[in-house]
Formats: sequence, C-alpha cells, structure tokens
Amino acid sequence: MKTTIHDVAEKAGVSISTVSKVINHQPVAVKSKQKVLHAMQELNYKPSVLASALTGKRTSTIGFLLPNIALIAEMA
Repeated sequence: MKTTIHDVAEKAGVSISTVSKVINHQPVAVKSKQKVLHAMQELNYKPSVLASALTGKRTSTIGFLLPNIALIAEMA
C-alpha cells in the first residue's frame, strides 16, 4: 500500500496540515520540519503529482471527445 500524508503525519507526530506546509514550502517551525522530512525519508514518501493537481492547479492535460465511429458507419 502506498504511503500517504496521513502516515507521515502520524510517524512525525504532527498534524496533516503541518506535513502539507512542509511539502508546499510554507513556514513551519524548524523542529517540526525536521521531524516531517525525517518521517518522509523513512517511509519513502513521495507527494503525488496527480493529487496536487486536483487542488486547482494546472495539470497540462488535454482531453478529447470523439464520436463513436462505428455508430456513424451504421447510420450511413
């Protein structure tokens, strides 16, 4: 099973929001930051790019909608 931000928070003994702040390079107490980074390293945690994209950031993904060609062929 993949390591989650919840696992890192539990291992480091901090809140999930503290882990999120460390990941997003926001201000956090030095001691807390060290605990989080150490827990991330121990658990081999890597933030999910897809999950962070779901928060409203750009994903650089393009979607295409194509008609069902088989259905068009039957109509002709």
